[in-house]
Amino acid sequence: MPPTFAAMTLRELLAEHGMTTLTAFAEQAQLSKSHAWNLWHGRANLGLRLMRKISQNTKISLEELLALDPTPPTPPRGRGGPRRKERP
Repeated sequence: MPPTFAAMTLRELLAEHGMTTLTAFAEQAQLSKSHAWNLWHGRANLGLRLMRKISQNTKISLEELLALDPTPPTPPRGRGGPRRKERP
């Protein structure tokens, strides 16, 4: 019977494998920091090719990556500072 994995997010899975920082994840998975940031924060999805690359570079099994729940995206911060007052 194949092993079953509890549903977890990418961050939780990476923490189990010793990657607790974004930089550690980017380096071990051989991803650019911006791509790793987007994955870490739920702004990008994991495709099969990317899962295979991460699996090969980090030694995380492909089955674990396939069982992941999508990371909920972080809410956008908005558009900068306070709005200007309208002039009469």
